[in-house]
Amino acid sequence: MQKNFLKSGIEISELGLGCMSLGTDFNKAQPIIESAIENGITYFDTADIYDQGINEEIIGKALKKYQYRDDIVIGTKVGNRLTDVGNITWDPSKKHIKEGIKGSLKRLALDYIDLYQLHGGTIDDPLDETISAFDDLKQEGLIRAYGISSIRPNVIDYYLKHSQIETLMSQFNR
Repeated sequence: MQKNFLKSGIEISELGLGCMSLGTDFNKAQPIIESAIENGITYFDTADIYDQGINEEIIGKALKKYQYRDDIVIGTKVGNRLTDVGNITWDPSKKHIKEGIKGSLKRLALDYIDLYQLHGGTIDDPLDETISAFDDLKQEGLIRAYGISSIRPNVIDYYLKHSQIETLMSQFNR
């Protein structure tokens, strides 16, 4: 499979496996992850809110089994917060992003995350604060690169002009 390089030097497969729908059963998810690897996929995308973090745990366990850390690119997302009653609320604050990375690292059983993405965003967010949080995490060695997952052109434009994002995840349909 063709590979691409991010600005930071990360080598990433042209196709990735979006893991949101893997479910919560490791024994069912494992063969899907194995098949992806066998077919040249090296990028695995998840988010801290998928199945209340269980998705990250499954990916961490599955990939650790094969000791592929240097060849695999793991991306996860932050910005949505689960409330005590199970609702999702938007929180792009520096505090939440810095707390979020700790939980994701623990669930994924990693020392660093290759690609950390903001899971949405509006132009009314504290954009510079959010960018500062990602820059701090990169400087601290907790992430190798960051990006955004957004459908809003004005938000995308701001990040392209004012941050060091390396990826943009956006919905596309033909």
